[in-house]
Amino acid sequence: MYDFTITSQVTYPEFRQLQFRMMYAKRWTQIISVLGILFTIAFLYTLTLDDYYVMDEPWSGAGIFFITMAIYAPISAHFSIKKSFKNSLRLQERITYHFSEQGVENTGESFTGTFSWDKLYQVKTIKGWLLTYQSARVFNPIKLNEQDYIHLPELKSFLQSEHPNVKVKM
Repeated sequence: MYDFTITSQVTYPEFRQLQFRMMYAKRWTQIISVLGILFTIAFLYTLTLDDYYVMDEPWSGAGIFFITMAIYAPISAHFSIKKSFKNSLRLQERITYHFSEQGVENTGESFTGTFSWDKLYQVKTIKGWLLTYQSARVFNPIKLNEQDYIHLPELKSFLQSEHPNVKVKM
């Protein structure tokens, strides 16, 4: 593997978009959203009927739950993402990631860090992002430019051959 460097700076709209993309990539979020939309349509339709009270139906409790979750999940995620981005000053810095056979060195305006490939949990790409996970929940979001994509196949083959303990989803 040859060494390569990626420089990235994450803005709030990009970070929000990434977080929502990751949230709605999960099957349970998609199911709850679809059920919430379907129950909303059903409730609105039953409101147009004369002499029909939707709350008398046995499924109305489940419908209210799914509608509430479909509305609550993105709203609470929005405020959580906003707070997370504002509180993480390092995330807002321009960061240079240097990938080598020894590991990844990340250098920001106020910090420098290094982690070896053995300490890496997962490497994943999602529509223009390279995510390096240190654990199941903690990751470094790296915004990819068009010229950065040429390094990904070699990174993938390097990790699969040299470090099979690292999960690779590219």
